Amino acid sequence: MPPRPLGSGHWESPSGGSVTSAAGIGGGEEGDIPPSIDDDDDWCGVATGTGLRCIHGLRPRRRICWDGNNTGRRFLGCGLEEEEGRCRFVKWCDPEYTIQVQAAITALWDVVGDFRAMELEARRELARTKKVAKNACEFYESKYQTEAAEKKMACFVAFLVGGLIATAVVALVMKTK
Repeated sequence: MPPRPLGSGHWESPSGGSVTSAAGIGGGEEGDIPPSIDDDDDWCGVATGTGLRCIHGLRPRRRICWDGNNTGRRFLGCGLEEEEGRCRFVKWCDPEYTIQVQAAITALWDVVGDFRAMELEARRELARTKKVAKNACEFYESKYQTEAAEKKMACFVAFLVGGLIATAVVALVMKTK
């Protein structure tokens, strides 16, 4: 369920709890209406031209919701830049989505969640495959080095035996003369 006004500066959060906005807003008081917005791509920064303040006493920041069934809705939120320490001040600037749009957005987030799960599994499978490939490479490298050493030893032995045979033949020829 998207946040919705509960009255006098209180809003219902997506988890069902109450979010309290700054004092002085709600109930149609001066400064309660968020500034008008158009299809401006530059929806960011501090909201000027409004009497609204968050609990910290700061002018609210223009924000866009990027999760849940309010994805894409613009709102004014806590004036702190860093996420840590922000109060729960929310003043929606875009109208609430219809139930059908909210359901579609929720379905899309479910698809995103599925893709993220598939990506995680693919990364794990890739890590397993890399490990198997590394072990196979190390095994064959070791096998190659062992075979190369054995061939060197065989060549050395063949050369040594060849030398002994040649020495024996020369000795035998010399003895017969």
